[in-house]
Amino acid sequence: MSRNPVHNQVSMQEKWIRQLKNEHKISEGERILIALSGGKDSVCLLLLFDGAKEKLGVELGACHVHHGIRGEEADRDAAFCRVLCEEHGIPFFLRKADVPAIAAKEKKGLEETARMVRYALLEEVAAENGYDKIATAHTASDQAETILFHLVRGSGFRGLKGIAAGRGCLVRPLLHFSSQEIQEFIAKNSVKHTWDSTNTDTIYTRNYLRAEILPALQKINPRVENALNRLGETANWMQALIKKECDRIETENGVFFTDGEAPLAALQPLCREESGYPVLYEALSRMAEKQNIAIDFTHFSSVLSLLKTPSRGKIIEIEKKIAFHIKGEKLVCEAAPHPGNLVESEMPLHEGTQFFGKDRLEIRISPKYSGKSKNIHKKLLIIHLASDKIKSGLSARAFRAGDRIRMNGMNRSVKKLLCDAHIPREYRSTLPLICDEEEIVWIPYFGLCDKARPENATEWREISLSGGKLSEIGQYIDQEKKTDAD
Repeated sequence: MSRNPVHNQVSMQEKWIRQLKNEHKISEGERILIALSGGKDSVCLLLLFDGAKEKLGVELGACHVHHGIRGEEADRDAAFCRVLCEEHGIPFFLRKADVPAIAAKEKKGLEETARMVRYALLEEVAAENGYDKIATAHTASDQAETILFHLVRGSGFRGLKGIAAGRGCLVRPLLHFSSQEIQEFIAKNSVKHTWDSTNTDTIYTRNYLRAEILPALQKINPRVENALNRLGETANWMQALIKKECDRIETENGVFFTDGEAPLAALQPLCREESGYPVLYEALSRMAEKQNIAIDFTHFSSVLSLLKTPSRGKIIEIEKKIAFHIKGEKLVCEAAPHPGNLVESEMPLHEGTQFFGKDRLEIRISPKYSGKSKNIHKKLLIIHLASDKIKSGLSARAFRAGDRIRMNGMNRSVKKLLCDAHIPREYRSTLPLICDEEEIVWIPYFGLCDKARPENATEWREISLSGGKLSEIGQYIDQEKKTDAD
């Protein structure tokens, strides 16, 4: 292995040093801990730092985290990193963790747990040994994969901005370099590195994106990585503007959303127009951070409905029994007040379009209109409901044991209706029951409750459903009708 191969890649080194000083504010005298996996990206980072340490005036160290996942291969990587650091006179630190056991205990995915453990151990080593910054080897290609990953998950601007160039003591000095540039550096300088065999296993989402999806997108646009990175940078600009506006609202109202609560008076003005939604999304995300959770578009839609039609009995559960609900004149995000009585998919409804459940079934509600109802039973997924007979606001929720609905003068069991239609148990929770504060007013495919369709009603709303698992449920309904006809 060449003692200092960086001298053959002057242009890359100069570009890298310039970017390092400008973006990461590396100062003379600082001590940098490099996260060293042994792969080509982290080895490249270590060699770039080693070749520039005198010019930068910094001291280096390297830490390898053994995740306890790949057996002898992981032991080989740790040994390689130790030898590499010894050859370059760089202090080496090894930390081991049983990530599979931790993941099982925490009930989290292996990738997520490995990342969490890795950063925790890096921070621990840095604190114990007096390192000012931790440098990781994330690249522009990693950034493109991350943005694509967040995009297909339906992320907002927070996710589309991708990997941050820095956070606290953490810096990512290779974020503007592609994997191709790093591969060229490795090849030209005959640099040895290790290879993680799990990188080829497409059971992992990121590997699948890297091996299958990005190459397919490159057939459409050979510079798709650059396009995704530009999207991330643009999203970062937008997120900075949203953050600034959210900060202003905090200052004006004397609150910190990260405390997990906020007065309704500060949040409700953001509900009036769609232009306020991005700032509200940021505020709710900050509130959720107190509980170490993140909200998605479905959660946002539910809380938005709750703010538009405040109901102190509604609970919007996010995960792990953490919920948004109204307490007094505040919206709070905290441990759910009534564990055991929560229904994860309950959602207040408002005019316009919203999405129900994990399958994002679309619910559209029209403004109120006067006159007679039209074709009230013509379509099983479009109904006209007597809104002047409804008590308070509408909500959508999943089926609960003991549910009943009054139809045609009879108090009917919802469970029996679903069972008689032979709808499988796994589909029952995906069918939204439309309710007011007193009772169920509509079961899609089955009909309205009596009070929602009186002849003397003067005010109506149209409600329509589409998407989700409705087509699958409809097949069971159609089959039942066919059987009855036969």
